[in-house]
Amino acid sequence: MRYRVAAARAYISGETPADLPERLRAVTAPTLVVAGAQDASAGVRPVLAVAGLFPRGGTAVVAGSGHFPFVEQPAAFRAAVDPLLARALG
Repeated sequence: MRYRVAAARAYISGETPADLPERLRAVTAPTLVVAGAQDASAGVRPVLAVAGLFPRGGTAVVAGSGHFPFVEQPAAFRAAVDPLLARALG
């Protein structure tokens, strides 16, 4: 996969709402934030920080994956996500 810095900057050029942390703290649904362990774009640290804002937030770090764990490690991604979905749908 080729990474283009200019394209990434254009994609994420919007301003983050100042009240985003408060908005995330208001989400009461179980929330899972997934990261790739080798994500060179975002890294794991921000994922952990975002997940910590949700009252019922959790994290899954997918080994052997970069920024797109659902593409790079689909079986591991499903193993991380399926239990949350099963609880939500069960």
